[in-house]
Amino acid sequence: AGKKLIDEFIQNPRQMNLTFELFDVNRLRCQEYAEAQAHIRPGMLSTQTLVKKVETYFELYQRLFDTAIFGELIDLYLSDNMKNELLKQNIPEKEIQQIISILAMPDEETFSHQAEKSVLRIAARIQKKGLPIEKAFTDAEIAEMVQNHLDEYYWITCNYFTYSGLGQHNLEMLINSALTQKETPEEKLHAFEKQSKTTQIEKETLKNKYSINHKTLLFFQLLQRVTMFYDNRKKAQMHGFYSMGRILKELAKRAEIDFDLAKYIFPHEITKLITKEISPQELYQRRKHTYIDYETLPPKILVGEEAASAEEKLWKMVTLSQNELNGACANPGTVIARARVIRSTKHLSQLQKGEILVTGMTSPEYVPALGKAVGIITDDGGITCHAGIIARELKLPCIVGTKTATRRIKTGDLLDLRAHHGTVRVLEKAAE
Repeated sequence: AGKKLIDEFIQNPRQMNLTFELFDVNRLRCQEYAEAQAHIRPGMLSTQTLVKKVETYFELYQRLFDTAIFGELIDLYLSDNMKNELLKQNIPEKEIQQIISILAMPDEETFSHQAEKSVLRIAARIQKKGLPIEKAFTDAEIAEMVQNHLDEYYWITCNYFTYSGLGQHNLEMLINSALTQKETPEEKLHAFEKQSKTTQIEKETLKNKYSINHKTLLFFQLLQRVTMFYDNRKKAQMHGFYSMGRILKELAKRAEIDFDLAKYIFPHEITKLITKEISPQELYQRRKHTYIDYETLPPKILVGEEAASAEEKLWKMVTLSQNELNGACANPGTVIARARVIRSTKHLSQLQKGEILVTGMTSPEYVPALGKAVGIITDDGGITCHAGIIARELKLPCIVGTKTATRRIKTGDLLDLRAHHGTVRVLEKAAE
């Protein structure tokens, strides 16, 4: 399906542009609606009004994802086929992963990168004014910069299970951390600018050195656009997590159900939450384990032990070596280090300096912790996914889309990560 779509785009570039534009229209509608709900006071509104707001949001959210599937198809196809495209042009195999890593990187900055630079600018200004940290946030100029950052990025700490916003305290901690690093905020900002210019020079050098053909360059342009497509989609989602999370919290309170359990309802069940047609016991079982079988119509929802059994049966159909896994190279490099398996952002503090992060997929809240990692391995995603973007920014070896890394690898395993080959080998199992 990805190949067919790309072939159509090559024959009709206007269709390609219209497809991306349609996605952007739906994304902005979804994000803007979420932004409009960000500052309401849920406790002051009727239950009927709150339910309507949730239903309206998820209508827009569904429309967004209905149009977003094309990006997944492009990513999956090109992640598997870019190497072959370059080999056809007699480009040395040992150079290919570096070429893909550089030419697939978009010129635009990701929102997490923009937010990090905003924090660094505040820290740099504090440093330039010579303000002690205990007095910095009462300074009028700094207070305004802080408020502007909160207005712009209040949603950036949200994810699928955490709906609380950034907040003044967390931002002050980020600023304080930037001030206590060996590299000053100003030096880091200069390094970012230098890296951006270096990447542009590297792109032009590679294009000219290898005379990469027009079709392949178009593929790289598609990869760049899909990378930003993922970034923008994630941004829209995070706005929704914040706004809908606040409403769900109020509705859970009125339904007398624990907020953490209420997170496990499906969007179409919002009314059932209020009428108490869904029991806390059902939601508890969903939190414990959920498996949705899409091979049946309508899809069958399994929970608890039944879900765990169905999933285990599915994984037994996957035949992989116990000691070696394969994935797509999102950023080349090799490293031998111990693994740290992280399945939830709440466990990110467990990641130790010098370890390889093994996770299902990354999101912006992973970024501060990734400074400790020496490599990244994910179950999901293609070379344009969030983990790939961050790995290229941080120059970390990274493979994505292994499918089963978090199941096959254990914390403490000694890994040989050869990202340019798309492989990771377990050299030594962790002590039981």
